[in-house]
Amino acid sequence: MPVTNISYEAALAYCEWLSLAYNGYTKKKKYQNVRFRLPTEQEWEMAARANHKDAAYPWGGYYYKNAKGCYLSNFYSSDDKPCVDCKWKSYDNDGSFFLVKGDTYFPNDFGLYGMSGNASEMIQGGLIAKGGSWEDLPEDCTIDSKKAINGKSPALGFRVFMEIINDNN
Repeated sequence: MPVTNISYEAALAYCEWLSLAYNGYTKKKKYQNVRFRLPTEQEWEMAARANHKDAAYPWGGYYYKNAKGCYLSNFYSSDDKPCVDCKWKSYDNDGSFFLVKGDTYFPNDFGLYGMSGNASEMIQGGLIAKGGSWEDLPEDCTIDSKKAINGKSPALGFRVFMEIINDNN
């Protein structure tokens, strides 16, 4: 499950702790010195887009439902009619009223899950989040969408990026 309902400062503290823990690990590891951090807005969008230059959503498309009318991510969907051929036949048309496991839906072409919907993600600077969440309409969960951060929220989380400082391999 995504970690949510924490402050921007707590997300930064986690990244700092993770960097110290990784760099202090003495057994064999792929990289010798790294820094874990929140992504910049540009880095987040590049990761979400996964080489689909103009796509609105991380799966490379412009639509938030498949051909059968099933949702492709965890969005606010209670105002919509259930899809015809989906296993969910209730007001939680996308499969959940709240957060879902990170790998519930398909990853993008970079193998990243949940870049749209489920939990919006903090970026460096702490003023905005990207990707939208389970409480947002699909139109507000595009790659270009931004959401102002107003403190902790059960719909707000973060994604950690790893910056390689020294490879030595």
